[in-house]
Amino acid sequence: MPSESPDDDRDHSAGSTVSEETTRVPAVRYLEGASGHGVLSLLFLLIAAGLLHGGMFGEALLAGIVAYGVAINGLTIYLWDKFRLYFETAFDSDEHAATRTLTPHRVSAEMKAELASGAVIVGGLGVFLGIVLAMFRTLGFQQTVLLAVGGLALGNLGVLGLICARS
Repeated sequence: MPSESPDDDRDHSAGSTVSEETTRVPAVRYLEGASGHGVLSLLFLLIAAGLLHGGMFGEALLAGIVAYGVAINGLTIYLWDKFRLYFETAFDSDEHAATRTLTPHRVSAEMKAELASGAVIVGGLGVFLGIVLAMFRTLGFQQTVLLAVGGLALGNLGVLGLICARS
């Protein structure tokens, strides 16, 4: 829900779809955006480790999948904003040349940026899935899962470290 307060002096990136989120409890403000996704993903990884230690393989696998889903969701939100702002500036020069004519409606720079951002993210997801499938074929199930969980944990910790260093 967007902030309606005129005295809200937090720094927001222009045109961000995520920057309008409001945390009403100051004690958990650090969980906004990427840090919240990183913390929640790590929490699900810890739950998965506990379930695996308890012998519940299926439940641990499900918790690991949820951890990856949360992390990928946070990553795509972050990338969506970055790509959209990049493509908006790239397509913005077309907007100024528009004149009043009887030609069909032209697609706006904003819409072109949205479409290009979506195409890049979907293409990236396809490449990611291809790499994971290739890893399953070459390394086997256990090694791939160990690398995937280790990479996820290190990635989450790295993002949280960057966020802490910037604040």
